[in-house]
Amino acid sequence: MMLKTLSDVNKLITEWQAAIEAERNYLKFHGGRSFTLIKGTPLYQVGQSTVVLFTIYSEIFVPEGTPVRIKIDHQEYQGELLSLKGTQVEIKINEVFKTNIPFAELFNEPWELLDQLIDRLEEIKDYRSKQAKIMRLMNADSSTKHLEKIKQSNSLQKELIYRSFYNATTYIWGPPGTGKSYNLTNIILKHYEKNKSVLIIAHSNAAVDVLMKNVINELEQKNKWKSGEIVRYGYTKDEELLQHEDVLSSKLVEVTDRTNQYEIENLDERKHSMLRKARRGAATKRELDDLSKIQNKLNKIRSEIREKEKELIDQAKVIGTTLSKCSIDPLIYLREFDLVIVDEVSMAYTPQIAFASTLGKRIVVCGDFKQLPPIATCFHNEFVKKWLQEDLFHHIGIVQKIDQGEPISNLVLLNNQRRMHPSISAFTNKEIYHSLVYDHPTVKKRQEISKHRPFRMKANSVINSQFLNTFALKDSNSNSRYNLGSAIIAIQCLLTSIVDGIKSIGIVTPYRAQAKLISLLHKEIIGKTKYKDIPIQIATVHRFQGAECDVIIFDSVDTKPQYSPGLLLTDQNSERLINVALTRAKGKFIHIADIPFIKNKTNSNKTINKLIQFQTMNEHKVSRDEFEKVFSKSISKRLRLFSSYSSELKNELFEDLRNAQQKIIVSMPNLSEMSLEIRKIINEIETPIVFISESSYKSQKNRKFIKKDQVQPFIMIDNEIMWYGIPLSSVGLNQSIISARLNCPITINTLKGFIDF
Repeated sequence: MMLKTLSDVNKLITEWQAAIEAERNYLKFHGGRSFTLIKGTPLYQVGQSTVVLFTIYSEIFVPEGTPVRIKIDHQEYQGELLSLKGTQVEIKINEVFKTNIPFAELFNEPWELLDQLIDRLEEIKDYRSKQAKIMRLMNADSSTKHLEKIKQSNSLQKELIYRSFYNATTYIWGPPGTGKSYNLTNIILKHYEKNKSVLIIAHSNAAVDVLMKNVINELEQKNKWKSGEIVRYGYTKDEELLQHEDVLSSKLVEVTDRTNQYEIENLDERKHSMLRKARRGAATKRELDDLSKIQNKLNKIRSEIREKEKELIDQAKVIGTTLSKCSIDPLIYLREFDLVIVDEVSMAYTPQIAFASTLGKRIVVCGDFKQLPPIATCFHNEFVKKWLQEDLFHHIGIVQKIDQGEPISNLVLLNNQRRMHPSISAFTNKEIYHSLVYDHPTVKKRQEISKHRPFRMKANSVINSQFLNTFALKDSNSNSRYNLGSAIIAIQCLLTSIVDGIKSIGIVTPYRAQAKLISLLHKEIIGKTKYKDIPIQIATVHRFQGAECDVIIFDSVDTKPQYSPGLLLTDQNSERLINVALTRAKGKFIHIADIPFIKNKTNSNKTINKLIQFQTMNEHKVSRDEFEKVFSKSISKRLRLFSSYSSELKNELFEDLRNAQQKIIVSMPNLSEMSLEIRKIINEIETPIVFISESSYKSQKNRKFIKKDQVQPFIMIDNEIMWYGIPLSSVGLNQSIISARLNCPITINTLKGFIDF
């Protein structure tokens, strides 16, 4: 697009506001990521609201005071997250509750941030200078000052630094592992040395943290660190930053305000002592009333601390924060910086980046349009589709010019990747980046990672998930797909890697339900072992963008009884999703997929199909013998593995069935095909049994039948033990070669919620 006048900019801003408002309204009433809450204990009432203490097992990173939605018994309520400590979360719900709440769902989507962005964009209409900055950002074909020649390896670094000082906008295309963070760090340091102010922003906290750590490490190594000049503003989970004494603005305040800090610690200790008593039902009414008073006092002190924090921010030279915080915090948006750096632009809304461009004299935008685009959920709105579902590089015409082979003088491509083992990058370099990106010689060192188990010396592997006869079903609440069998394969690969000494491991999947399932299995299986403190990352591919690990396990989930793979693996953005999943891995990429299903159910030009073809043709496919070797050994007592036709399996299974005390659930697509051995033992049991099947049967005494359209085979015992992959059927086709026994009550309860029975 081409903006010719400031009037064009204002028209564009009006379109952006319409898009953001539509998305805001949708999120307010329908959106939000789901988190499971259990053991809700009402603490005290505030007017017609109730403060409830819940336990949460999923990782959640939500600031205190964030508006949330709570779903209890199919009824939704508005609320506010008051505090979060470990697995304990306090939520104020806008309703009166007097009894315990066994189960609830928490939905968090910060729609109020979009409200603020609408307001900030409206303010720009009154400032011609700000409108001019947006025009320069959106007109990517403006003239560029640059160095004449790039000859040496460090010339590219000099070129980028030069442009950042002398061009209104610098565009950087940074594919994975090509030194994006390294080059941005150099730009930041050069401006800092020249006493220039720099605002570092990105879509995610993680991306901001990477740049902040790079800057800190460089300055400390050169003994140029000055406390209070480099500040990380906002929330972070990064352990290195959390432990640093004077980087986080909140910690800098602690140093200067010990009195308030001691009082917070004392009040927090009193509060959590009372919460423990409340959880046991031992708290008196007076203690519960005191909880409310303590919370109010904590809120007041924290408000005072925030004021002092703002004073520190105002004096800092380099500030790192998120795009969202820029639009809500006047300390950021009322200040003008010499340079604004926006990383991860592919996942940011273009209106957010445009607003960021008005905060500085110059701006550097960096990202990769071959990675995942922004997420917007209000699909039916034309302005949302136009402006919130594609990245800046597409909107300003850079991508179109690259596709047409046109030279772009004001775009710098970083084209040497240093992250991935050549067996991993061979696919992305050719298929995704069309041979514009090359391997740097240093990637050979990734061979050391590939030597580790599972599948020694294989940097790139694909496991046929049908070795475990897996099934992909849909969560009855969110419609997101999950696959217990492939989740078990992922966890066993994870355990094998951990035991073999790998400490940097990620599991990624396209679907939220699967990420939730694997996270719960990890907590219950690895969380009970000596490896519990290893920081394993488990997330959807969308949430993993920007991260990297030595080993990546990619669970693509899809298989029967689904007719075809989901849109996430086949739509117009699927190439970008596969690209992100692959390029997170440094030395080992393990792909779990139903190989025949993907080949038969997707077009050969789809990236997921191309990946399977590449892995198969290059001998990356895991053989049956290799699979059995990894899955013949039980590493955890909570995940025990058996050969599907061993006498040990039968003995353990039959003993579990006979020891059942409360209820047995037998799930099987066609109960009439049940093997005689299983049928015989079930008929001998007096414990109540629920059968789940795709066929209709008449319920009888101690036997209940539930009909479902899509069913996976398993046996669940007393909501604590689940057998998966066992040869329930007398039909020998497509049987698992291994079976698994899970002792994971929390996971099992979540699965029951997925199935909804």
